[in-house]
Amino acid sequence: NYKDKLLFSLPGVPLEMEYLTQEYIIPELKNLVSKDNLEYRYLYVYNFPESFLSKKIEDFEDNLPEGISLSYLPNLNLVKLRLTFINKMYDVIDATYNTLISEMPSDVFYTKGDFTLAKQLGDVLEEGRLTLSIAESCTGGYLSHLITSEAGSSHYFKGSLVSYAYDVKSTLLKVDKEQMIRDGAVSEETVHQMVKEVNNLLNTECGIAISGIAGPGGETEDKPVGTVWIATNFHGKIESKRYQLRGDRNQVILRSARNAMIQLMQMIQANS
Repeated sequence: NYKDKLLFSLPGVPLEMEYLTQEYIIPELKNLVSKDNLEYRYLYVYNFPESFLSKKIEDFEDNLPEGISLSYLPNLNLVKLRLTFINKMYDVIDATYNTLISEMPSDVFYTKGDFTLAKQLGDVLEEGRLTLSIAESCTGGYLSHLITSEAGSSHYFKGSLVSYAYDVKSTLLKVDKEQMIRDGAVSEETVHQMVKEVNNLLNTECGIAISGIAGPGGETEDKPVGTVWIATNFHGKIESKRYQLRGDRNQVILRSARNAMIQLMQMIQANS
């Protein structure tokens, strides 16, 4: 304690620093703030730039009552909106949060609460008693990793097939190899057959297939890096969509996985 300020000296080794921060520093800081005085509400907004979003809800933000603040926490194609309420303003929390939701443009996809997209999708699947299978190419199993990182995913997730090579796509998922050689594996026809067959193999109500060019190489004249095709299957109905995603290889993979979950959630909601 120095001049009424807390100073912490930590080792430079990341693992040690992170452990000490989580186990000692954060609990110490939390003790300085009464939990009764802070309440949060979260809204996760996807595929909508922060600058456009802030313009859309500018009036809402300008007219927030004293004691309520709004924070923007951007992360790739996600903007986390966090409402912070202080001084036990519990009587206005729900009304303010609902007003924020009502300000969202009709074409914006958002989820409520401080939860991952995989958790939100899992809740939708479990609520509808639906099962899911996945066929991945450019994401290399990353989407399946996100799904299975959530506790309880065994209730709805049956499994996945990482079909990276042409031979795997054609042999196991019955994708026309000549078509892939002619048009490339990043196409509507490829993901359509991938999701159709993985659903058949694993006998699920829902499916996702992804094929794309994550980079830094592999682009063609009509398919630059970041070109991704995603197909979703809901009770035999298949929807396919082409995305042009920005960022490096890891960012394209992450954006692909997020967009795949959003596409399936929107499909389920539209057809339920």
